[in-house]
Amino acid sequence: MPKISPKPLKQHDLILAINPSGKVNVEKFLQGCKFLESKGFQVEVGKYALSDYFKFAATHEERLQDLQWALDHPNASAVFCGRGGFGVTHIIDSIDWSAFKNNPKWVIGYSDITVLHHAIYKQGYCSIHGPVLQNLHLHSAQDVNALIDLLKGKEYSSLINEQYQKFQKLSTEIIGGNLSMIVNQIGTSSEIDFEGKILFVEEVGEYLYHIDRMFLQLKRSGKLDQLKALLVGEFVGMKESMEVYGQDVKDIINYHCGSYDYPIVFDFPAGHGDRNMPFVHGYNVNSILE
Repeated sequence: MPKISPKPLKQHDLILAINPSGKVNVEKFLQGCKFLESKGFQVEVGKYALSDYFKFAATHEERLQDLQWALDHPNASAVFCGRGGFGVTHIIDSIDWSAFKNNPKWVIGYSDITVLHHAIYKQGYCSIHGPVLQNLHLHSAQDVNALIDLLKGKEYSSLINEQYQKFQKLSTEIIGGNLSMIVNQIGTSSEIDFEGKILFVEEVGEYLYHIDRMFLQLKRSGKLDQLKALLVGEFVGMKESMEVYGQDVKDIINYHCGSYDYPIVFDFPAGHGDRNMPFVHGYNVNSILE
């Protein structure tokens, strides 16, 4: 079934800023909120968004409360996550989706927010894989403005369209996100079906043998068998070199996926690096190219 896209945002629409995962850099988070306000939106910060509980933005119960408040909000048009890190998995199974379905809104983020994207997808809705609030200042104006355009329902930028042209003959959805989070969802309530889809993957700060192990798990679990395409984003800060492990990221991916007959596209400009071009998770690529 085609996934439902929330309504585009208009001038003065309300965006809720929350942190369902790791604790944020407060200064950078608020800088991101001010940026959204400069684009004509209203921004309201969650009750616990600026809290600090060890590695987390707040306790599991507090982060769930903020996330549920944001998903339920009757007047908001979008929910913008402050950062990734770790934490959504702790609370994902406790979300009540009933109010969200009556008033779906865009949810934006990446990294640990992959878990939330997958849960939204399973409810039948699209979301936006893109920069988090505290990192908006790190990405190019081109990527950040493309995100604002997506929120406003404008056409994809020429750069995004150029990337998607690689899949022009594939009428299917783009799903995925952070590799560790994708693997972490296997066998859980937020696991999604990859069959017939374009799978996007990206990663940061992992050992090459971890990348190898995760792709091996995807392969052994049958997740790679029936893809329409594999879209590889940025893999940055790897903790081993090719000289140490004998393979780099491309070698590992080609080793596990090279025998399949679907295309593998490397260097998609999204992930934890300097580039983080947004895309609509769960959106049919032909809808973009038409």
